Amino acid sequence: MAVGTVIGDYLPIVRWLPHYRKVYLRIDVLAGLAVASVAIPTALGYATVAGVPVQVGLYALPAALLVYAVFSSSRQVSVGPTSTVAIMSGAVVVQIMGGGIDPARAVALTCAVAVASGVLLTIAGVLRTGWMTDLISRPVITGF
Repeated sequence: MAVGTVIGDYLPIVRWLPHYRKVYLRIDVLAGLAVASVAIPTALGYATVAGVPVQVGLYALPAALLVYAVFSSSRQVSVGPTSTVAIMSGAVVVQIMGGGIDPARAVALTCAVAVASGVLLTIAGVLRTGWMTDLISRPVITGF
């Protein structure tokens, strides 16, 4: 097995970036601006829902987009904060903090929840457990 193949399996950007056509750059920049015009206010709002200062939403958004660009191979998927993640993260943070208001601690707890979720999802991906979603009914998946 060639090293390039192994790297390409885990870093799809290595496969597609050398073949990127510059003619698409203008369209991609416009698409990026359109996405940013929606994603930035959304990230600010969901940060508030999660119980952390609004600027945390701005910090999280580019990180998620960059990681997705490096590790994903789909051009059609949109990545960013969601209401479900914000509510669940906020619920965990509020439960652990006992209702107190400490922005620094809320940020630390939110980061811990994000890292723990990422580690668990990475393990699930390495173990190829995606087949389990076939056991969930289509209406549940569509509704979520």
